[in-house]
Amino acid sequence: MKEYAKQYYELGLNPTCISYIKTKYNVKESNPEKSPCHAWKRWQVRRPMIDEVIQLNWEVSNGIGAVLGHATKCIDIDNCNDYNFVKEFIKLLRLPEDYDWVVKSPNGFHIHVRSGPIYFASYTELIHGVLPIYPNDKYASIFSKVELRWANHIVLPPTIINGQKYKFINDHIPTEQPARVDMFIIFQALSKFCGNFYSGHGNFEAQKMVFQLAAPSEGYPYAEAAYGSIKDEIIKSVTHSSGYIAFDKLPKNIKAGYLKFGFSSDSSYPIYNWYKRSPFFIDIETTGLIKNEFDYENYPRIIQIAYYNSYKREFKTIYIAPDGFTVPEEIENLTGISNDFLIKNGVNIKDALLSIDIPDDCQIVGHNLDFDLSVLDSEYLRHFKNPQIYLNTKHRNGSQTFCTMKKFASMFNVKYPKLSEMYCYFFDDLPPHKMHDASNDLKVLIDCYYIMCLFGYIKEDYENQLIV
Repeated sequence: MKEYAKQYYELGLNPTCISYIKTKYNVKESNPEKSPCHAWKRWQVRRPMIDEVIQLNWEVSNGIGAVLGHATKCIDIDNCNDYNFVKEFIKLLRLPEDYDWVVKSPNGFHIHVRSGPIYFASYTELIHGVLPIYPNDKYASIFSKVELRWANHIVLPPTIINGQKYKFINDHIPTEQPARVDMFIIFQALSKFCGNFYSGHGNFEAQKMVFQLAAPSEGYPYAEAAYGSIKDEIIKSVTHSSGYIAFDKLPKNIKAGYLKFGFSSDSSYPIYNWYKRSPFFIDIETTGLIKNEFDYENYPRIIQIAYYNSYKREFKTIYIAPDGFTVPEEIENLTGISNDFLIKNGVNIKDALLSIDIPDDCQIVGHNLDFDLSVLDSEYLRHFKNPQIYLNTKHRNGSQTFCTMKKFASMFNVKYPKLSEMYCYFFDDLPPHKMHDASNDLKVLIDCYYIMCLFGYIKEDYENQLIV
């Protein structure tokens, strides 16, 4: 299986090792025989290194799988043995009839693709990144449901489980990566087999989305965006070859509405990058906690700043040289950062503050972000007498801020979680690095943020602002 894993990895997949050997990673799963025997959930948002894959316990493997998420997705057709139906589905997806990435599973078919997020589905519908959709009356005898597995895990050939084999319908491992299929095209295909798809969207309590196949026998997609009544009455509509543009023209304050998608002869259909405006992630370590939020002069001092500019893919860690402060013993024990270390490796705080390059028009993301930005405020006020330098900082001059701690608490109606607790919830494992080091905490923060996006807890609207 190790050689298969190398091939799949080269094709852009994140391979996993499946084994009957019980481990803490598979023993609690509903189908442990189909589950990886190692830590894997982080791979939904982070590409593993090839060495991590090769070093898995392949000696005891009886199968191989792939982690789904930002890398690849899978359309899982359950309880289906009709090859003609799958060929029709593939044609509607605009894939070649002999598309290589179609797997016959013991109970159906898997179609592997690359695609964008299902941004309009709510997190209650996207069950850990998997959206189930059921057939209409005409196709109920052909399949039981389709799962859009935009996250989680899937079994790959040549795995055999309980005597039943997973195999590519073309009888060979593909030589190219899975094709990219636009998410709207997938739903247009599904509308023929499953009927209209309704989903709550954004913060609008009654707003609905409908995907409807208008002319199943011909053409390319068009989009009609309508708002007003969610029944038959239409107050206003906008039609455009791109569903994205049509949706963008809907008023932001509507209380009810729907979108209807169909086909026309217009062949233009762009692929949109939903994460075009990439977030700026930041984490800060200090000499302690804020004792009096109104007393900026006595705020704790910054000892370490780590940030990730995802637009530039720039990861930076800065240690701050002591300037009128010393690191308390309890903070040294917590962070591993000593006063001597900062004297040798730290930089002047003014230089550090001026070097923080937050892009224009992006979201600033952190965990307990109010604290981090407040201590940044105090350092700016302490070291720059010109107020314009402080007022022109991006975090206080129009950039949107997003706190994962507050978001998690509001989603699950719990107290504010530690960053490590939030990671354990989403990835069912301990963080891979020592916490309370800003550079390590930052990596955990990034993983948690993107898994929240993948599961539908965080969304972007058409102005690329977070819908929280």
